[in-house]
Amino acid sequence: GSHYIWDEDNNQIEVVYDEKLNRYVGNFDVGDAYVYRGIEDYYDYLNSSITIESLVNVKQFVSGDANFFSNLQAGGYGFELSDSTLSFVLNISGTYYYAKTTIKVDTWYHIVGTYDGSTMKLVVNGEVKDTVAVSGKIQLASEGTRFIGVGADSCFDGTVEHGCPSKVADAKLYFRS
Repeated sequence: GSHYIWDEDNNQIEVVYDEKLNRYVGNFDVGDAYVYRGIEDYYDYLNSSITIESLVNVKQFVSGDANFFSNLQAGGYGFELSDSTLSFVLNISGTYYYAKTTIKVDTWYHIVGTYDGSTMKLVVNGEVKDTVAVSGKIQLASEGTRFIGVGADSCFDGTVEHGCPSKVADAKLYFRS
């Protein structure tokens, strides 16, 4: 059966038991997201290196962009899906860069995106899928949008957008590569 949790904005998130993982996971549809606003307190540490990590199962591809763990509004970082192309996206000095690979629906993936100040890497299930050589400071998301969306992306008006029909078991952010 389903259970529910609530985020800081009082959004109700469905939590379901996943037989393959033998644990409970967040179950997101296009309009759902778990919002974590406490990240802005740590933005001073986020400028030259980052690692984001997620354990995700995309339920279906949608037309246009979809995000399942991101803070990409006018800057930032995150995981983005465009059809079957998965990208680790990072804004460096005002320009978006993409490390990419393809994925399938209804499959669990352990995804890690890292940036060490000179190289972006996208690692899927322990295998480096793409690297992008780029140097510079991480451009932070714009004021008012400095929060993480799990199941979607941050939006300019403080809500979320670009939801991704997915199950998310883990979503982690580290201020190091």
